Amino acid sequence: MRSFILLLLSLSLLSACSRIQRARECQNLAREINAVIAELEPLNKVKDPAKLEQAASKYEALSKSLEQRSFETKGLGEAVKSYSKLLSQIAETLRTLGKTAKKDEATAFALGATQMKALASQQKRMTARVDRICQAP
Repeated sequence: MRSFILLLLSLSLLSACSRIQRARECQNLAREINAVIAELEPLNKVKDPAKLEQAASKYEALSKSLEQRSFETKGLGEAVKSYSKLLSQIAETLRTLGKTAKKDEATAFALGATQMKALASQQKRMTARVDRICQAP
């Protein structure tokens, strides 16, 4: 009976440790992403090729940083890798927008802006996916 109680106690502690680990991983992840997103806020919805390239570089750097991270929390690593790929797509689209803005190609720029809206929508879904993993009981 005593060993059974000790087993239950160790399982509860293990569960608590995994929740603490998940919270730590999620807080560190949020801190890194939010810092970059805050830097990108002034660059949103601009047509200046230099600023679009600057934004693309920041997205690409964040993508590479996230790609190199590893997580112990089940499902978080996979979600972050998907998010990283999306950030890379955003960077590529911003670079294309910058090139079209330089050439003053209004139609191509409008198409790129439409693609950015779709990617922003995907980014919201990816963020929600990571949030669900981080908020799981």
